[in-house]
Amino acid sequence: MAGGGGAEAAGAGRGRSKKLIVAAGWASNPDAYAGGERFTGLTPMMDDAWVGLAPAGIAALRVHPAHVIDDEDLLLLELWRAGDGGLMGGGPLPEAGGLLDQAAATLASLAVLGATAAKLREHKRGK
Repeated sequence: MAGGGGAEAAGAGRGRSKKLIVAAGWASNPDAYAGGERFTGLTPMMDDAWVGLAPAGIAALRVHPAHVIDDEDLLLLELWRAGDGGLMGGGPLPEAGGLLDQAAATLASLAVLGATAAKLREHKRGK
C-alpha cells in the first residue's frame, strides 16, 4: 500500500495479520467491495470507508482489498480455503508431513484467517 495512508485500522502495525484479516474479509463478502478497485493507497476513499471488518479489528478500510494484500496473502487464503477453512478439515498442507511439520508462520497465518472468518460469521449471525 503506497503511502501508508489508505487504510485506517485498529492496530495498524500488525503487518501480515492485518493483511490476512483484509483477505479473509474480502473472501467472505466479495460483493461488498465490487466496483471499488479504483480506491488505492494513492487515491483512497475520502468521504466513506468499508466498515465490515470492524468485528475483526479493522475499524475502517479506505483502500480496496486488492491494493492491500499481496500474492503471499492470496496463496495463504487459497490454502486455508482448500482446507475447508480449518486446519482439521483435511486440506492440503504446503510442506510434506503432517500438521506439526508445517512452518510456524504458515500455521499462525492460517489461524488468523480462521479467527477472522469466525468473527465475521459470528457478527453476521448476531445482527
